[in-house]
Amino acid sequence: SSTSWTSGAKSAFIATIPSVEAFARALEPIADEPIFECIRRAGRLVMDRTDRDHDETLARLTIIHEEPALYARGLRLDLDWRAAISRLVIARSTASSMDELELRAAAIGGAVTGAFRAAMNIWVRHQGRIPLRLLGDQALDVVEGGLPASLPRARTRPA
Repeated sequence: SSTSWTSGAKSAFIATIPSVEAFARALEPIADEPIFECIRRAGRLVMDRTDRDHDETLARLTIIHEEPALYARGLRLDLDWRAAISRLVIARSTASSMDELELRAAAIGGAVTGAFRAAMNIWVRHQGRIPLRLLGDQALDVVEGGLPASLPRARTRPA
């Protein structure tokens, strides 16, 4: 695209998408709520807001996906989401060593953030026709279930 985005313009445009602060507040665990249920609940809160503001959010995210500078800024914000998830994992973990705890927190934070990013990308690619909450839940199911020993073979598409 030929649009030139200043840092301030990028920040102002990106600020209209769900904030990490709202997500982090929603990550506050309820009693002994399992970590993935807490993450799923917080993610649903953000995704439900996106679904409520469907047309406006889809229009903005489409522009973000089409503009490399805006997309890069969004990817930078993923680090904040990853950090929020990592803080939750550290607070709730019973890892035996700090190295193990940091690794676990970083791996879970990165995997969940990647799952949310994948759900959002697919939602935009399909022009919002698939409910974002459904995509988010399916993506978190993949993360929570772990990597399978093998993946099903891709079906070939007819020519």
